[in-house]
Amino acid sequence: MQIIQQRKYAYWFSGIITLASVVLIVLWGLRLGIDFKGGTLMEVRFASELYPIPSLVEEELKPLSLQSLTIQPTENYGMLLRYLASNEKANDGVLEKLKKIDPNIQLLRTDFIGGSVSNQIKQHAFSGTLLSIIGIALYIAWAFRRVSYPINSWEYGIGAVIALMHDILITVGVFAVLGHFHRVEVGVPFI
Repeated sequence: MQIIQQRKYAYWFSGIITLASVVLIVLWGLRLGIDFKGGTLMEVRFASELYPIPSLVEEELKPLSLQSLTIQPTENYGMLLRYLASNEKANDGVLEKLKKIDPNIQLLRTDFIGGSVSNQIKQHAFSGTLLSIIGIALYIAWAFRRVSYPINSWEYGIGAVIALMHDILITVGVFAVLGHFHRVEVGVPFI
């Protein structure tokens, strides 16, 4: 099969997917989690014989209509709960619902993530991404410094950055679709 002669189809496919990703990002955006919006992080510990599965905890908390609720099991029968509400009334409601599962539940900690912290995380994520792209371009230019004909070494770095931006746009576009249809949120691990 003549792959190189068929490259125009790959260019068209790549261009269409990239353009679709940009349009979806503009239309729907990303569904941001509490790392970027602020909210509450609560850690609790259950008795060993009453340790529930996360879906049971989620079902018990459903009447509270907590936005961006994520439940993560931890060691020693513990759970981390993250949600957007950051007030004592919501926290008391969560603890009250959890006591229906285990009356002797222990509240280990409750941390609030404020808007200023989330704005700082956004700024660090953006600057970290930008610095890594510049670093990649400089490294590739340095690695190909002895290859000068017919392309200059810095052009390899620019080509790598364009390919990286292409891949990032498509990945972010996929997460825009997942956030819109399946409520998948992005946080610091996504960055």
